[in-house]
Amino acid sequence: MPSTKVFNIEVQAANFVNLAERLDIHTLELKTLEMNFKLQPIEVGAVVNLKNILFYMGTTSLLEESYPELDVIVDFLKSNTKVEIELDGHTDNRGDPKKNLVLSQQRVEKIKSYLVSKGISSRRIKGKGFGGARPIAPMTVRKRANLTDGWSFLS
Repeated sequence: MPSTKVFNIEVQAANFVNLAERLDIHTLELKTLEMNFKLQPIEVGAVVNLKNILFYMGTTSLLEESYPELDVIVDFLKSNTKVEIELDGHTDNRGDPKKNLVLSQQRVEKIKSYLVSKGISSRRIKGKGFGGARPIAPMTVRKRANLTDGWSFLS
Protein backbone atom coordinates (compact mmCIF):
# COMPACT_ATOMS: atom_id res chain seq x y z
CA MET A 1 0.00 0.00 0.00
CA PRO A 2 2.29 2.82 -1.18
CA SER A 3 1.24 6.03 0.52
CA THR A 4 2.27 9.16 2.28
CA LYS A 5 -1.14 9.77 3.81
CA VAL A 6 -2.90 9.84 7.14
CA PHE A 7 -5.79 7.43 7.67
CA ASN A 8 -8.41 7.63 10.40
CA ILE A 9 -9.65 4.17 11.35
CA GLU A 10 -12.85 3.62 13.31
CA VAL A 11 -13.83 0.22 14.71
CA GLN A 12 -17.36 -0.34 16.03
CA ALA A 13 -19.07 -3.34 17.62
CA ALA A 14 -22.23 -3.70 19.69
CA ASN A 15 -21.61 -3.52 23.47
CA PHE A 16 -18.06 -2.23 23.00
CA VAL A 17 -16.52 1.24 23.05
CA ASN A 18 -15.89 2.61 19.57
CA LEU A 19 -12.19 2.74 18.79
CA ALA A 20 -10.45 5.41 16.75
CA GLU A 21 -6.89 5.10 15.54
CA ARG A 22 -4.83 7.47 13.44
CA LEU A 23 -2.47 5.78 11.01
CA ASP A 24 0.27 8.01 9.63
CA ILE A 25 2.12 6.28 6.81
CA HIS A 26 5.15 7.91 5.27
CA THR A 27 6.77 5.19 3.23
CA LEU A 28 6.66 3.99 -0.34
CA GLU A 29 7.91 0.52 0.58
CA LEU A 30 4.93 -0.76 2.57
CA LYS A 31 3.12 -3.48 0.63
CA THR A 32 0.92 -4.98 3.35
CA LEU A 33 -0.22 -3.90 6.74
CA GLU A 34 -1.92 -5.90 9.47
CA MET A 35 -3.48 -4.20 12.48
CA ASN A 36 -5.09 -5.82 15.49
CA PHE A 37 -7.55 -3.97 17.68
CA LYS A 38 -8.63 -4.80 21.21
CA LEU A 39 -12.08 -3.44 21.94
CA GLN A 40 -13.15 -2.43 25.43
CA PRO A 41 -16.55 -3.61 26.72
CA ILE A 42 -19.03 -0.94 27.82
CA GLU A 43 -18.95 -1.07 31.63
CA VAL A 44 -19.74 1.46 34.34
CA GLY A 45 -16.46 2.96 35.52
CA ALA A 46 -14.49 1.88 32.44
CA VAL A 47 -11.87 4.46 31.46
CA VAL A 48 -11.19 5.28 27.82
CA ASN A 49 -8.05 7.23 26.93
CA LEU A 50 -8.39 9.62 24.03
CA LYS A 51 -5.10 9.63 22.19
CA ASN A 52 -5.92 12.10 19.46
CA ILE A 53 -7.74 14.91 21.24
CA LEU A 54 -5.07 17.56 20.91
CA PHE A 55 -4.97 21.29 21.57
CA TYR A 56 -2.60 24.00 20.52
CA MET A 57 -0.21 24.43 23.44
CA GLY A 58 -1.57 26.68 26.16
CA THR A 59 -4.96 27.19 24.46
CA THR A 60 -8.43 25.69 24.15
CA SER A 61 -8.13 25.56 20.36
CA LEU A 62 -8.41 22.01 19.06
CA LEU A 63 -5.99 20.75 16.45
CA GLU A 64 -7.72 19.60 13.26
CA GLU A 65 -6.71 15.97 13.82
CA SER A 66 -8.88 15.94 16.99
CA TYR A 67 -12.19 15.99 15.15
CA PRO A 68 -12.23 12.41 13.81
CA GLU A 69 -11.85 11.05 17.36
CA LEU A 70 -14.43 13.48 18.72
CA ASP A 71 -16.82 12.30 16.00
CA VAL A 72 -16.23 8.69 17.09
CA ILE A 73 -17.40 9.71 20.57
CA VAL A 74 -20.46 11.42 19.05
CA ASP A 75 -21.30 8.26 17.07
CA PHE A 76 -20.82 6.12 20.16
CA LEU A 77 -23.06 8.29 22.32
CA LYS A 78 -25.75 8.45 19.62
CA SER A 79 -25.69 4.65 19.38
CA ASN A 80 -25.73 4.18 23.18
CA THR A 81 -28.35 6.69 24.31
CA LYS A 82 -28.36 5.60 27.97
CA VAL A 83 -24.62 6.01 28.45
CA GLU A 84 -23.38 9.02 30.42
CA ILE A 85 -19.73 10.00 30.39
CA GLU A 86 -17.29 11.97 32.51
CA LEU A 87 -14.48 13.84 30.80
CA ASP A 88 -11.15 14.22 32.62
CA GLY A 89 -9.03 17.12 31.38
CA HIS A 90 -5.26 17.13 31.79
CA THR A 91 -2.35 19.36 30.84
CA ASP A 92 1.34 18.75 31.13
CA ASN A 93 3.01 19.66 34.41
CA ARG A 94 4.99 22.64 33.10
CA GLY A 95 4.05 26.20 33.96
CA ASP A 96 1.77 27.65 36.61
CA PRO A 97 -0.28 24.88 38.26
CA LYS A 98 -3.27 27.19 38.84
CA LYS A 99 -3.34 28.27 35.19
CA ASN A 100 -3.03 24.65 34.06
CA LEU A 101 -5.98 23.69 36.26
CA VAL A 102 -8.13 26.43 34.70
CA LEU A 103 -6.94 25.51 31.20
CA SER A 104 -7.73 21.82 31.68
CA GLN A 105 -11.28 22.69 32.82
CA GLN A 106 -11.74 25.02 29.86
CA ARG A 107 -10.63 22.21 27.55
CA VAL A 108 -13.18 19.86 29.11
CA GLU A 109 -15.85 22.49 28.46
CA LYS A 110 -14.63 22.86 24.86
CA ILE A 111 -15.02 19.13 24.25
CA LYS A 112 -18.41 19.08 25.98
CA SER A 113 -19.57 22.01 23.81
CA TYR A 114 -18.50 20.16 20.69
CA LEU A 115 -20.40 17.01 21.71
CA VAL A 116 -23.50 19.07 22.56
CA SER A 117 -23.26 20.89 19.20
CA LYS A 118 -23.50 17.46 17.55
CA GLY A 119 -26.75 16.60 19.34
CA ILE A 120 -25.58 14.97 22.58
CA SER A 121 -27.49 16.11 25.68
CA SER A 122 -25.34 18.10 28.09
CA ARG A 123 -26.98 16.14 30.92
CA ARG A 124 -25.10 13.04 29.72
CA ILE A 125 -21.67 14.71 30.00
CA LYS A 126 -19.88 15.65 33.18
CA GLY A 127 -16.29 16.75 33.39
CA LYS A 128 -13.44 17.99 35.50
CA GLY A 129 -10.05 19.49 34.80
CA PHE A 130 -7.02 18.24 36.75
CA GLY A 131 -4.32 20.48 35.33
CA GLY A 132 -0.88 18.91 35.51
CA ALA A 133 -1.57 17.09 38.79
CA ARG A 134 -2.36 13.81 37.01
CA PRO A 135 -0.60 13.90 33.63
CA ILE A 136 -1.63 11.03 31.39
CA ALA A 137 1.82 10.53 29.85
CA PRO A 138 5.33 11.29 31.03
CA MET A 139 6.87 14.39 29.47
CA THR A 140 9.34 12.22 27.59
CA VAL A 141 6.49 10.72 25.57
CA ARG A 142 4.34 13.80 25.01
CA LYS A 143 4.04 15.44 21.63
CA ARG A 144 3.68 19.21 21.83
CA ALA A 145 2.68 18.81 25.51
CA ASN A 146 -0.96 18.47 24.57
CA LEU A 147 -2.12 14.95 25.36
CA THR A 148 -5.21 16.01 27.12
CA ASP A 149 -8.28 14.05 27.89
CA GLY A 150 -9.95 10.80 28.71
CA TRP A 151 -13.46 9.78 29.62
CA SER A 152 -15.20 7.19 31.72
CA PHE A 153 -18.67 5.72 31.98
CA LEU A 154 -20.94 7.01 34.71
CA SER A 155 -23.92 4.77 33.95
